[in-house]
Amino acid sequence: MKEGYVAFVVTVRPRNRPKGDPLPLDNIDGKGASLIDQVVQIGTPLVGRQIPETQPKHQTAHRFDKLDATLWGPGTLLIEGEAGTYGADGSMVQVQTGTGRPFGVNEASMIPLRACLMTFPAERYGLLISERRGARTFRYEIERSLLKPAAQQGGVTIAIEAHMDPKAWGQFLKDADVASVKAVYRSTRLEDYLPTVSTQPKLTLSAEGPLASRLGKSFLRGVIDRVSGKAAPDAILVGDLTPRDVDNYERERVTIKAENGGLKRTITVEADGVPQWVYETGQRLSLAAAQDSWLAQAEELIRPYRADGGHS
Repeated sequence: MKEGYVAFVVTVRPRNRPKGDPLPLDNIDGKGASLIDQVVQIGTPLVGRQIPETQPKHQTAHRFDKLDATLWGPGTLLIEGEAGTYGADGSMVQVQTGTGRPFGVNEASMIPLRACLMTFPAERYGLLISERRGARTFRYEIERSLLKPAAQQGGVTIAIEAHMDPKAWGQFLKDADVASVKAVYRSTRLEDYLPTVSTQPKLTLSAEGPLASRLGKSFLRGVIDRVSGKAAPDAILVGDLTPRDVDNYERERVTIKAENGGLKRTITVEADGVPQWVYETGQRLSLAAAQDSWLAQAEELIRPYRADGGHS
C-alpha cells in the first residue's frame, strides 16, 4: 500500500456571503468560538461508536476512534479512525498460506486513518492534513460527518480545497516524462439533455508520446503560474486537445500521467482546480513521526495564506 499524506486548505465564511472574506478560524461566531470548538462539539458523540457511519450512495463506511484537541498543542485537532468500502461479496485470503474466509455485501474493509485539523491565531485560513493510504484519505469522512454539521450549526459555510505545492510540483516537472494527457469535456448543447439521456454526454480527447509530454508540462506549468500569481501562458489552453466546436463544450477535468525518477503521478486537474501534491512517506508514519512531520510542514504550507503575506 502506498503511504503518504496530503494537505487541504480550510476556510469558513458567513452563509449569506459565501464568496466574502473568510472568518478568523479562532473566532468564527464573533464571540470567541473556534472552528475546532465546533468540530469537537459535533464529533464527540460520534467517537467510539461500534457501528460505523455509512454513506449508502457511495457504499462507504467510517468511524471515529479519537478526537483530541490537546495532544498536539493549541490550534490542532487530531482525528483518528477507520474508513472503507462495502457492498461487494468475495473472500479475504491470506496470500502466504492461501487460507481465507468469505465476506458479504454488508461487510466493510476498514483502513486505519488519521488526520489533523489545524488553525492559527487570528488567521483566516487553516489546514487539514490527512494520511493517504493507497488512494484513500480521511478528507470526505471528516467533511461529511464533522465539518458540514458544524457549518449548519454555526450558520456558516466551510470549504475544503486542495493545497498545491508549487515548489514540489516545479521540481517534479523539471525532468518529468509525461506519458499521456486526457481532457474530458461536458456538453453544453440543449439537445443533449433529452429525457432519454441518462448521463450528461462527455467528449474525451487524449494524447500520448512527445505530444503528451509537451501538452502535459505546459498545462501543469500554466496552472502553477496561475496559482502563484504569474501570468498564465497561452499553453494552458492545451489547444491540441480542444474540441472543434469549443462553444458547445466546457472542460470537466484533465488527467496527466507522468514519471520523474521512479516517482509516478496520475495528476487530475478539475475545472478551476489545482493538482493535489502527495507527500509520500514509503511507510505509515508513527503517531510521533506524523506529529513532527505535519507540524513542521504546516508552518511552510500556511505561509502563503497568512494575512501578512507570509512574513511573520
